[in-house]
Amino acid sequence: MNAPMTPGREQEIRTLDLLELMSDRVAPVISGHLAALLAEVDRLRAESSQLSNDLTGAFLDRHEEEQESARLRLALESARRGRRELRARVSRLENSAALAEEDYGRIVRGACLVESQLRARIAELEARPSRAEVLREASESVYSMTYSRYTELAKDTLLQASQMLADNATEAEDPHDGPLSHPSAPGGDLPKGAAPKFFEPGHTYAARVGWPGGRERFRFICERVATDPETGQMRAIGQHGRIRAADGVWLWTPDPRTYDDWRGGAWTDITDELHDVPCAPDPVEGSHDEDGDA
Repeated sequence: MNAPMTPGREQEIRTLDLLELMSDRVAPVISGHLAALLAEVDRLRAESSQLSNDLTGAFLDRHEEEQESARLRLALESARRGRRELRARVSRLENSAALAEEDYGRIVRGACLVESQLRARIAELEARPSRAEVLREASESVYSMTYSRYTELAKDTLLQASQMLADNATEAEDPHDGPLSHPSAPGGDLPKGAAPKFFEPGHTYAARVGWPGGRERFRFICERVATDPETGQMRAIGQHGRIRAADGVWLWTPDPRTYDDWRGGAWTDITDELHDVPCAPDPVEGSHDEDGDA
């Protein structure tokens, strides 16, 4: 019976007690032969393992040789391809050099032709000095005419500016012409059909987006009109209002208007459009319009 030598079977043989199976005389002999047999098994197993390792190493060496051979073939093919490309590039460079030499020759010949034409033209111009003299005289004449014309225009402009400054000074010094002398100022009655020259007390004004037909952005209630002691210009004392987008409530803060605000034309009188003109509310601390006035 030939049973395979499994690890379990080998361990069973190694731990076998022969004295229980046979006589004292036979057991030592069989035990010696069995030990020799097991030693041979160990030797053969070690030799087999060494042969297996040697075979694996041989396979690996063969594989590395094949890889190296493949790399060498690729390097050789790459070198051959590079040599072909270099030959083609050298050929193209030689052709380009020939073409460049031809182009250079054409450029040199063209430059020589242009130089000869320019020399001929210069000689022709030098042979006619009277033409240069005519051009010089013409340029001097044009310069003289232009200078005279600009001098006249400058004089006219200075005269007009002086006249305008004189008129403005007369108008500023005239106490009967200006916002202070208009009947719409405090103590005067505005003639029927006459346009006001400043904010009027008791009137409400609006500044619109895209005025005059846009939505109201700011309002101003004029309470009274006074004169600025430093500038002498009119100042409208009143309340500046802006609408709160959240609930549509008008927020009011004291903020006077100047004659420059009125002259800008952004403010329109809406007193007649309002059914109930609100009285000037108490100033609200901290509610001043941060977006700027109109």
